[in-house]
Amino acid sequence: PSGSRGSDLLLQGFDGFCSALQVRATNLMQSLCQDFQGHLNDQLRGLRFEIGSELDRLTLDLVSQHRAMASQLDQARRAFEAEKEAMRDVQRFQETKVKLDVGGFYFSTSLDTLQRVPDSLLAAMFSGRYELQTEQDRYFIDRNGEHFSYILDYLRDGSVTLPANADIQDQILKE
Repeated sequence: PSGSRGSDLLLQGFDGFCSALQVRATNLMQSLCQDFQGHLNDQLRGLRFEIGSELDRLTLDLVSQHRAMASQLDQARRAFEAEKEAMRDVQRFQETKVKLDVGGFYFSTSLDTLQRVPDSLLAAMFSGRYELQTEQDRYFIDRNGEHFSYILDYLRDGSVTLPANADIQDQILKE
């Protein structure tokens, strides 16, 4: 019996050792889990910060791109409006097309061009105050048609380049 008692004591000691070992292992596992969870939380905070910083950067980039695109769109809109206005002018010129026979030379221009210089004979003729006769849809003007293109160029552009020949310049000035 004393051998059995020794064996029981040994078993109790072994059971106590196993229980203590199990408690120690559980405590160690809990400590490791807490350390790991702390490490994961730190990593997560770091990732959240990096993601937040990247989102802020991307947001700033998108805002910048949006502003640039809005500016380009505004420029395109202004250019389109200017083009529309120019096309209205072209359409008005086409609607007010005037055909002329100047000394046997045929010209086509706009009513606006003929009225460009308010105190001129052409502006008075085509002001609407006078009834003008046409031949074959052309208004006849009894002047030198050879140089009339210089007059039209002046009316259109506000300036004209005259030929170098002084005699031709004098003829043009008479017109």
